[in-house]
Amino acid sequence: LSLMVGLSGLSRPVQAQLPNPLDSNSNSPPMRVQRIGVLEVTPVTLDGRNLFEIASPVVFNRNQPGQQIPVELRAKQVEINLNQVVVQAFNYLEINPTESQTQSSRAELIQVRIDQINNLPVLLARIGKFSEPRVLLTVTDNDAQYHGLSSPLLAQQWQHQLQGALVQALLSRQPAALKIQIRTALLILLGSLCLTLALVGSWQLLGWQRRTLENKHNREPLLTDAATSAESAPVSRYQISTLQRLQLIAFFRWLIFWGIAFVWIAGLAGAMHLFPQTRRYASDLFKVPILFLLTWFTSGLVNRLANLGLDSFAQAWEKNDLGSGSNGEHRSMRISTIINAAKGFKTVVIYLLAVLLLLQALKLAPVSVFALGAIAALALSFAAQNLVKDLVNGVLILLEDQYAIGDLVSTGTTTGIVENLNLRITQIRGEDGRLEIGRAHV
Repeated sequence: LSLMVGLSGLSRPVQAQLPNPLDSNSNSPPMRVQRIGVLEVTPVTLDGRNLFEIASPVVFNRNQPGQQIPVELRAKQVEINLNQVVVQAFNYLEINPTESQTQSSRAELIQVRIDQINNLPVLLARIGKFSEPRVLLTVTDNDAQYHGLSSPLLAQQWQHQLQGALVQALLSRQPAALKIQIRTALLILLGSLCLTLALVGSWQLLGWQRRTLENKHNREPLLTDAATSAESAPVSRYQISTLQRLQLIAFFRWLIFWGIAFVWIAGLAGAMHLFPQTRRYASDLFKVPILFLLTWFTSGLVNRLANLGLDSFAQAWEKNDLGSGSNGEHRSMRISTIINAAKGFKTVVIYLLAVLLLLQALKLAPVSVFALGAIAALALSFAAQNLVKDLVNGVLILLEDQYAIGDLVSTGTTTGIVENLNLRITQIRGEDGRLEIGRAHV
């Protein structure tokens, strides 16, 4: 009778206690749940480690499941049963310290056995001298169908897995194991600190080299006289190796910054993974932040590498005289203008793709993504015509070489030097020193 009461804990009342508020789309399975045909599968974990996968029939509407039990709720109940057995065994050792003198006696404290109830194998755990076993889970026909085994064979396989996992969970909570975990965690944190100091030293060394190169670059003479530039080759920022070295130093300092961040994230995750009480947080709590950081790092890395590639392309363009400018100085300004506009456009594309890949990695519901896109499109619809017009005009300005950075231009209200130009706007420094910002088609 008590066994049947334990099994009845997996009925309708459990659904009310464990709702699924994070699943906005009732037709999509939540995270960690995989839909395979007519079955849904999810892992059962203990102390942050996956033990095995259980299966249940597909639940298409989790807001109104009816008599069905979603597989994640079933797995949650099994995990609660396993943790209760570990806690009860630990408390039993506290009350009966004589039975924990040796590791073999502690390993024999928890015994997992198989009983047949309603023609289904049921796994139970018995703790010490307690006469009343605790129900862990029932091996269903859906489990056997998913694993391709008969119910008795699958029950025997899970029996051995649960026996070892429960004993390991109990041993990892003993004082001797706790001392080893603390010692290892301190070593991990100490290694992270030493590696951080080495990276900070490299950061400082690169900073010293950067300041030296900046002082050297500031002392280099620049050819600004038009007559002199007509007789000798023009000096461009794409032809100065000092600036290229400064870009490389900035790139390596950026890598070191991210290296320090990843060292501490990995160190903290590794230290938390040692303790059974925090192991699941090490995998769950750090999963999304690490995904965000990896996406940010990768997109930033691609963006910076693309900048270096564009700079190399601009240098080759100018050296091989591929431009159509009438003189070298104008050609240099035109190349600089085009490269700056290309860098801005490239940055927008890279980070937009990174956001889309991040949403896909987080397994957000496609309907939610499309709804968000529809809302954004509706919000931008009023300005879409002017935006597209400005972008087209900006591309035409660059292709037709209407003007570039450094040119003297005159608009209806302003006359001055073009200081910045991209596909969207043009910045002009007027004769009175004021900076005028207008659309690209000025």
